[in-house]
Amino acid sequence: MTGPATDASLSPHSLQGVGHGSAHDYRAGSPHLRHWSLYNRLVSLLRDEIRIIEGNGLPLTVLEVGAGHGGYTEPALAAGCTVVATEMSHASVLTLTERYGLNPRFSALFDEDGSLSILGDDVFIEFESERHQALEAGRVLWPRVQMLFQYYLQGNAEMFTRIAKRHLGLDWEPSTS
Repeated sequence: MTGPATDASLSPHSLQGVGHGSAHDYRAGSPHLRHWSLYNRLVSLLRDEIRIIEGNGLPLTVLEVGAGHGGYTEPALAAGCTVVATEMSHASVLTLTERYGLNPRFSALFDEDGSLSILGDDVFIEFESERHQALEAGRVLWPRVQMLFQYYLQGNAEMFTRIAKRHLGLDWEPSTS
């Protein structure tokens, strides 16, 4: 018979579950979520990105790596997204499943080593395709973005604004203060 586990006898992955069991309150106990203004700002940015994605007719799918107890899962689900949450803590996966498991747009996956191998190779092939499209868009846009960046560095707000509007479709006015 073995005695109680000690920190020395646990793997780093097991420690995640010990420190963040089902009773652990991420919202009250996590330093990055204690700062409500920061958390609210991040949720606002998440919602803005979801609106942009929706406006472009793209699928509303979120992969939340290290989901904890769902601080960002909840607003993503509320915005209509399908959420796949990964977590290295069994207790967190159980908590996520208890909170959001009845939602057909939610799934939680235990990712013991944090490698995301649980998602399978086909997911990475899809990400590679999206990455290729983003790199190609960057290659095509780079001459305009480079020119825009030069005007920004020179402090030439008039030319920056003109190019941003004309060539990139950005409707933005620099601050004059």
